[in-house]
Amino acid sequence: MQTVAAWLVARPLNAVLALALTLSLMPLGFLSGAVLVYLIVTAGPRSAAVAAGFAAALLLTLAAIMGMPLESRMAAIAMVWLPAAVLGFVLGASGSLTMALQVSSIVAVLGVVVFSVVVGDPVAWWTPLLTDLIEQWSQTGGPQAVRQAEAIRPHIGQMAEYATPWLAFFFWASSALMLILGHALCRHGAQAAGSLGRFVDLDFGRVIAGATALASVVAFFVGLVWLKGVAFVLFAVFSLQGIALLHWLHTEGRVPVFLVVAAYAAIVVLPLIMVAALAVLGYIDAWFSLRRRRESAS
Repeated sequence: MQTVAAWLVARPLNAVLALALTLSLMPLGFLSGAVLVYLIVTAGPRSAAVAAGFAAALLLTLAAIMGMPLESRMAAIAMVWLPAAVLGFVLGASGSLTMALQVSSIVAVLGVVVFSVVVGDPVAWWTPLLTDLIEQWSQTGGPQAVRQAEAIRPHIGQMAEYATPWLAFFFWASSALMLILGHALCRHGAQAAGSLGRFVDLDFGRVIAGATALASVVAFFVGLVWLKGVAFVLFAVFSLQGIALLHWLHTEGRVPVFLVVAAYAAIVVLPLIMVAALAVLGYIDAWFSLRRRRESAS
């Protein structure tokens, strides 16, 4: 990774090519966001903006030559680079990975609130959309898709209730991944190597943990959909702290590497269960500072 970090800032053209190439690989488009985070922190926001501008011009030119719709390419650029730029700026200004991730979690919560205010009733907004998607799936997916659609239809209301927080969490997790990878590049680069904190020390803190508890209790008694979404997102972000704790245990020699790899594999196979399990682990760590207790005991 140190070689990649050095290559990215060796020439301005390298940064442009890296941004454009990684964004073109859409399943791995988050790598482009990580590169942008790294450039903002190490080369500065102005140089990063220039490189991103040339990369965007290159991507749009190629899209026009190939007859691809420019709107979809511009949307892809915005969805990846805008959150990466904001988080990269916060990381560079604060010098703290934890602070940047805390800010990102607050933005995700605000996104749930703003969306709920704009649409009025998120459940009513999502229900017809999900119904249409399931109908299209059942009509084009064959007999198995029809059976699965029949099983899903009775639960559309529940799906609509949590569609907004799940979408917010997905975008937050994608942005957090870009930030963490960009932070890793910074730590391996020539600049800012030791001034941005460590991922294994990530702690969202008791303030966010307390806000999670308060939102959960009030949502349980009041039943407001948007507040349930806020509580969901606040709790889910602690899954990242759970991952950080797992990495810390590995660096301390208490957990073998294959368990860390197995945890990531389980996230891919059983995402709902693993997000919940890691969130519980991270939430407990936020209240009881498990890492500090172990360090003190040592």
